[in-house]
Amino acid sequence: QETELSKDIYMRPLFTEKRVILARKNHPLLGDENDWQTVSTLPIVSLPAPASYNPQCTVESEYQRMGYQPHVLLKSYNLRVACQMLLETDAIMYASQGTARLMPELASFPMPQVNREFSHFVVSGGFLQTYRNHPLHQHLHRVIQNTFQPTPISV
Repeated sequence: QETELSKDIYMRPLFTEKRVILARKNHPLLGDENDWQTVSTLPIVSLPAPASYNPQCTVESEYQRMGYQPHVLLKSYNLRVACQMLLETDAIMYASQGTARLMPELASFPMPQVNREFSHFVVSGGFLQTYRNHPLHQHLHRVIQNTFQPTPISV
């Protein structure tokens, strides 16, 4: 079921995660370096975004930018179903490193050369506009922001 966000929700980026190719271990065509000529021939398993989410760069637009047409084998909202398909076929899925860690039975492979907007996922958090300026929410926002900001390394 698709989720639509209310216009009363204020969204703010929290952090980014690197995008990887998720596939079965010992994939016959993927390795430490991957190119578009190889990746473009592989079927794709896709986890559709909610209808209200319009990313700047999608799988389809990145394939078209590189001169290829994606072959989507399965679209599913269920991560387990998607991963089972990856285990049973040579299909690939574009996922975050966090998703890859959730599925230890699969392997993550590096992306081919891609557009900067397609190289990572932006993870955002949201809260109601009604309470946006409430002191408690401002404090929580500062705590969350400080938690996800990288700490400077002392030399």
